[in-house]
Amino acid sequence: MHKERHFFIEAMRCGVMGYLLKDSAYINLEQCIEAIMMNKKYVSQSIQEFLVDYDNEEKKDKVFVKTKKILTPTERVILKLIAEGNTSAEIANLLFVSSNTIDNHRANMSKKLQLKGKNSLLKFVIQHKGKF
Repeated sequence: MHKERHFFIEAMRCGVMGYLLKDSAYINLEQCIEAIMMNKKYVSQSIQEFLVDYDNEEKKDKVFVKTKKILTPTERVILKLIAEGNTSAEIANLLFVSSNTIDNHRANMSKKLQLKGKNSLLKFVIQHKGKF
């Protein structure tokens, strides 16, 4: 296979379990087949960081989908505004509501997302690169 990252990502999205580069296929083919037979993924050594990156992105995408399902449209707007660095007061002004309303939304979102602690929503959007 090709060593370019975009080819690798596309193959993983298609459900590929083994990804060997042309230059190491002869040496690693047996290991690849054995891994796949045990229902494990196999990737050539020189591009294993692609697999780690892909797995991390998949986890973030699952969190994003879950978040979209459990938050209301208004809560998603507020989460996006938090990701942009707005304070509760600034968000309240932008949405023409009181700061208390925004604080209530923040508390509800934290509960739904099982987040605890000060600035937990901000930490959450930073971890997930503000995809909301």
